Amino acid sequence: MQNRISIVLFLSIVVVSCTLGLEKYGTTFSSVMKNGNGVFRGLKPGDSKDFVRRSEAFDPIAINDQMISYEIPLADNGHMVVTYGFEKDTLYEITMDLYVENTETALQIIKNFKAYYDDKFGIHNVESGFCVWKTEDEKRKSIITIEMTNEHEFETIGNWSFSVYDYSIALTKNNPTIIKK
Repeated sequence: MQNRISIVLFLSIVVVSCTLGLEKYGTTFSSVMKNGNGVFRGLKPGDSKDFVRRSEAFDPIAINDQMISYEIPLADNGHMVVTYGFEKDTLYEITMDLYVENTETALQIIKNFKAYYDDKFGIHNVESGFCVWKTEDEKRKSIITIEMTNEHEFETIGNWSFSVYDYSIALTKNNPTIIKK
């Protein structure tokens, strides 16, 4: 009995510490982001396909050698579809489509994404209508890019685009003569 209580207490501490800091961005954002590790949902380009599979608690809706897609329910009558793109079992791209019926809720989630990444990686740049953050993956010496359309796109056309990528992974895997910077 003592061991069971210790395990439950330990797991509770782990869950709280992983989400610590996300609650200021809202409950829905916290559930979408899952934790503050990595770049999105505890993951980042360069992670293995096996690690991605173990990280998601849901069954995939589509899977093949180059991608895995998940449909993940949200707390407020919405869901998201997250697609992980792979090159030889290495994650190089994450895309997410958000489906929320209430426009105000969707706009708040989008604003929370922008605030979160501004806080984590510095104020974004605007490039071709996208909010863009770039961060170096120190281990692989490459650049991870995060892009999202801003909330004004959602207001006018009802669509929001979000992606994280490091295309140097796909390029170097397909063409080993390309030299990384």
